[in-house]
Amino acid sequence: MPRSVRALPCLLLIAAAAAQTAPAAPSEVTEARLQEAYADALKACAKALGGPLDPAVPLRLATTAEVSRLVARENLPLVQLRQPDAAKAAAEAEQLGKQLGAMLYAKYSWAEKAFFVVAPTWQKVATALDRPTLTADVGLRAVMVHELCHAYDDRRFDFTARLRETKTSEAATAFNAVLEGHAQLQARRICGQSGWMAGFDAMRESVAQVPASVGKGGEAALLLARAGAATMAFAYHDGEDFVAAVLANDPERGAERVFGAPPMDQDTVLHPQWYLDPSSRPAAVYDAEPALGRLEAWLGDAWRTTRLDVTGKQLASGLTLLPQADVDALVRSLRACRAVQATPMERPQSKSVIAAVMEFDTEASAARWIELAAELGRKKDEAMKTGAIRILGGTATPLAEDGLVGHLQRKSMRAGLAKVEMATIDACRGRIVVETIFSGAPPDDDAHKTLVRELLDAVGAKAVPPKPAAKPADAPPK
Repeated sequence: MPRSVRALPCLLLIAAAAAQTAPAAPSEVTEARLQEAYADALKACAKALGGPLDPAVPLRLATTAEVSRLVARENLPLVQLRQPDAAKAAAEAEQLGKQLGAMLYAKYSWAEKAFFVVAPTWQKVATALDRPTLTADVGLRAVMVHELCHAYDDRRFDFTARLRETKTSEAATAFNAVLEGHAQLQARRICGQSGWMAGFDAMRESVAQVPASVGKGGEAALLLARAGAATMAFAYHDGEDFVAAVLANDPERGAERVFGAPPMDQDTVLHPQWYLDPSSRPAAVYDAEPALGRLEAWLGDAWRTTRLDVTGKQLASGLTLLPQADVDALVRSLRACRAVQATPMERPQSKSVIAAVMEFDTEASAARWIELAAELGRKKDEAMKTGAIRILGGTATPLAEDGLVGHLQRKSMRAGLAKVEMATIDACRGRIVVETIFSGAPPDDDAHKTLVRELLDAVGAKAVPPKPAAKPADAPPK
């Protein structure tokens, strides 16, 4: 099941919720039931996909520790895309394996060429999400069909080779959507033919579900969980929509195309027409990279940074306190969003910095972001008065000075026993918005405003390829 690194916050919250009691009790996941379901899933896949897997993919009942080590091994090359230091990458992959392994209950391994199941975790997840169908007969078979579709795709397209060709974390995230989306599309068809659609629907919806118990942690916990759920929905839901659109356009060679030349970023997955016709993609005029590089230089060598693309859907997951119509309009108007996340090398949990450069379709849309960001701040002040992470108080200051149009917000927050100071600036210039978020020891207001001016100044223009020279008109006859 899930392999996306960016799904981690949601998975951790679900893992915590799994220890709590839910209203409905799932069926017991026994070895006998698993073996029976696996035999049925193998037959259904063989019938639909042109024959049995040869060699066969064994079913292995595993422990959480075993799956954690497997996740670390398979994710290490992806971690290395953003962490060049070998020792640090290995440590990060190991930690990731432990965290994700606590939630994984079914996984096809392209490294081991085997199907792993952690039966106790399967029951815990079904309990945490209050989805007993996940452990019903149809649920067992639907999950197994999905994982077996991965096995068929691996034999056909060689996941190891494809992943070796992935050069950026954004491309890896997009390719993960292809992996999950194609498996989902095939599993939907096979489950429909086999009478297991109730299980498929339960599996699909559970992927992006936030456990009800997360709400007990307050609005901050819900915001974090929604962000993780949006990431999971991207891989499984948007990935399936993307693959379905490409295959509808080219039923014969569409699968070879998406695996052989996968999309390179998340926005292309969300807009399959851009993949089918790259000329239809609205051009981003501005280059955020110099601004992000300026922030990295400002922070210095003592910080670890990660750059990433942010989709409109991911932004929307953090805007749920705003009216849906306003959020939808912002998402439609967004042309690009590039961000950098930074944590100190020493004590990385002590503080963090995020800076995002957003390009909108018009200056009015950028100004509207500024208005709604201020409104969101006010709504968070009200919604986050209680919970494990809560706002104790703060200030909001409009900015209209020395080239800055926007606002600065400072908040005092309580996270468990710790008190955390935060500062945020949203500022626009033309169609560009720069947002900075300092959590823990933010700079003073003047230094913060100076930094944001420098980031706005550093945003450059993208190089636009020259258009072909027009052919000279035919000379008139003499």
